[in-house]
Amino acid sequence: MLASRIAVDESGCWLWTGAVTAAGYGQIELRENGQRRPWLAHRLVAKLLGYPLGENMHHRETCPKRCVHPEHLTPMTVADHASHHTDEFCKAGHPLADAMIVKRGNGRTSRMCRQCMSDRARKRRENWTPEQRLADSRARNARRK
Repeated sequence: MLASRIAVDESGCWLWTGAVTAAGYGQIELRENGQRRPWLAHRLVAKLLGYPLGENMHHRETCPKRCVHPEHLTPMTVADHASHHTDEFCKAGHPLADAMIVKRGNGRTSRMCRQCMSDRARKRRENWTPEQRLADSRARNARRK
């Protein structure tokens, strides 16, 4: 099943020909314990071939995002991986050079644009009632002490 979705190009890359994520990475869904679970194709191939896949490990591509050749992936921590993406921008066009690395409730990590987070919080506060504003002000003053 996996091999039918991989095409080898002239440079030796194993290019994923199946579905891709919005970010351009190969993706496949597998059933585990009766439930469908999405996998990034390069991580699944690496796991099946016995390459290390720690929970806090990411893989940086040295070739196109669709390449799933495990020897073309560099294992690294989440923070190191994020540092390789400093030239990117968020959807609103803000540079992600100073993005925060946030651990989400589902255990995954992601980079969050500080400016967008600030803008969202500001917009949320605009709709507050006077009582909510007073409570927030008191809470911020208490944290400063």
